[in-house]
Amino acid sequence: MAQGAAPMMYTYAVIDVLNLIRTLAFGPFLVLAFFAGAFIFWKKGKEEYYDEHLLFDVLLSTAFWGFIGARLGFILVHFNEFGFDVLKWFSLMSYPGYLGFSGLLTGAYGMFMQTKTLRWDSFEIADFSAMAVALSTVVISIGMFVNGSGFGNATTLPIGLTFPGVFDKHHPTQLYAAIAYLGLFFLLWRLEGVYRTFLWYRENRRTAQTGFIFAIFCMGFGAIGLGLSAVQQGMIVAYGFSVDVVLYIASIIGGFVVLYNRSGRSFSFPKKKAPLHQAEQV
Repeated sequence: MAQGAAPMMYTYAVIDVLNLIRTLAFGPFLVLAFFAGAFIFWKKGKEEYYDEHLLFDVLLSTAFWGFIGARLGFILVHFNEFGFDVLKWFSLMSYPGYLGFSGLLTGAYGMFMQTKTLRWDSFEIADFSAMAVALSTVVISIGMFVNGSGFGNATTLPIGLTFPGVFDKHHPTQLYAAIAYLGLFFLLWRLEGVYRTFLWYRENRRTAQTGFIFAIFCMGFGAIGLGLSAVQQGMIVAYGFSVDVVLYIASIIGGFVVLYNRSGRSFSFPKKKAPLHQAEQV
């Protein structure tokens, strides 16, 4: 064996062990996050008299596609590290990592396709899902703090903490996210019971349209992401520019569009009136 090869092998072995410990520490929080979100989704669906067995089918399908999308998104962003080595793609212990934004997109797409097949109100199911995701994100953020991943930029502020693998103190953005999403969850929970009474949202209708909670979640998700981007490196960087910021802004705009359209309004512009002489000819 070449000189220096043995210490290098031991170093890689230690790194693998540390990654395994960190992944195992995160595992219970991932399970807890799933069950917390599942409970909220089930509770709200049951209150609206949806079939419980079908609710769990939709939940599991959404979670599955969300997981696949989050993993594939992470692989694409770090493709220079993964390449076409499929073993690395499936090696969640040695190469852990997920991209939340892509997971939300694929999960939402899977959910809308399921609800369309079942002829359910997709926006109402999206409302339930929004509250579930908000609470799940709180638990996931705490899990990331415990296993020392996802911390922010280096800082000299008293709130800075030291994380595994780094010597400088960094922003505990996992705790920032946990607090922010906990506030968002309570806001959504409160609004879910009262938004149907908002006259500005009903727009002279007898009942309010579903989708309100989903829209507020999209705007809250974008706002929290923008706030955290000030103290955290972006997950998607192209030519030195953080694409995350664009995605968060798009989430805010998308939430506003959904809110506006579901309120009964539209972005259509009034048609031009025909000149008087043309109207007479007709």
